[in-house]
Amino acid sequence: MKNITNKFFKGLTSRFSATVLLFALSCVATFAGSKMYIRDAETGAVNSFSIIPGEKKTVQVVLENPDDKVSYLEFKVNFNKGLKYVDKSLKKVTDRITRDSHSLIVTREYEGCYHFGVISTSATMASSAIKGTNGAILEFEIEADPSYAPLTSTEKKYSFSVDGIVACDATVLEAKPVIINEDEDGVSESVNVSVLPNVGYAYADQSDVQIRPLGECLVGVSFANTIALTNLQCKVTLPEGLNFSSEEPIFRGDRISENVDVQFREIKDEPNSYILLLSSLTNDAFHDNDGNIFSLNLLGNKTFNTGKVVISDIEVSSPYNVFYEINDVLEYNVVTVTDPSGDGAWTSADITAVANAVLLGTQESVYDANNDGKVSSADITVAASKVLGN
Repeated sequence: MKNITNKFFKGLTSRFSATVLLFALSCVATFAGSKMYIRDAETGAVNSFSIIPGEKKTVQVVLENPDDKVSYLEFKVNFNKGLKYVDKSLKKVTDRITRDSHSLIVTREYEGCYHFGVISTSATMASSAIKGTNGAILEFEIEADPSYAPLTSTEKKYSFSVDGIVACDATVLEAKPVIINEDEDGVSESVNVSVLPNVGYAYADQSDVQIRPLGECLVGVSFANTIALTNLQCKVTLPEGLNFSSEEPIFRGDRISENVDVQFREIKDEPNSYILLLSSLTNDAFHDNDGNIFSLNLLGNKTFNTGKVVISDIEVSSPYNVFYEINDVLEYNVVTVTDPSGDGAWTSADITAVANAVLLGTQESVYDANNDGKVSSADITVAASKVLGN
């Protein structure tokens, strides 16, 4: 057993995989069914998870070996642009690997490529296998550049890969190779991992919005961002009868700098659809990290009763001029209300409100229950009829 371990260590320091590869080539029997994958230590997501640009994340190497004993394991991790291994972050998961059972080794082969090894240090062959048959065996940190961006269509579809997987069972006199992630050709298949940038999410200030006949309403859009953002673009779709106010169509939120230019234009061949753009002329970032960015100031015409406003195709950018697509689709249910109290239902409180308006000579249209253009005692009668009708 000591000779096997020494050979493996020599292979790691010179040619990392030499010894285990010799094991694999010299064996007459193989095992199948073992799996290895990468897991987000925090969320448990497998082979696909997110990271905040500029921050670190702990990932775990999980080994499922229900029918195999694994004494030695090695593999390479190849990072695409924007991600890297954090030096000295490699740790054992002690449920399966203890201080006395195995050693961990990682070496940098070249920029973006790291070679990992799990080597048995057990005194006997029989006890050389990794404990258990399912679970994480080791973990390490990865770090995303502040300008970390999603992969483009012309780039690889994964953020990093795990390949060159070699494993063996040395609990028997003649060591046996263990094929991890066996493909149809009987060789170990690479693990491709997708790491998406997490820059935050958009949300509606209020999903249910009320509007008076021929009145205006505000539809607010907020964003909770994890990084600095400087620009935002989205598609706005309005229902029939609801349009932008001609006086001030868009209100800036408190998070928006005065240097941010707000524009919108109608989309050709898409009725009631617009592209809205907030762009910083001086690359000013949004203030703080959560809250309202802007509000649409919308005006209903005389035919509008109810409809849905949709905010979609949201895209934001960072001070590094990196653009991120946000998958959130915001929907607002806009309903016309005619009762004076504005709660959408005619009650005795509305009769009182109309009566007080008549007594005070108030001529606001909200109290004109019969829509004849003036507030009078006739509106009290109509208000009462509406309440009885409810």
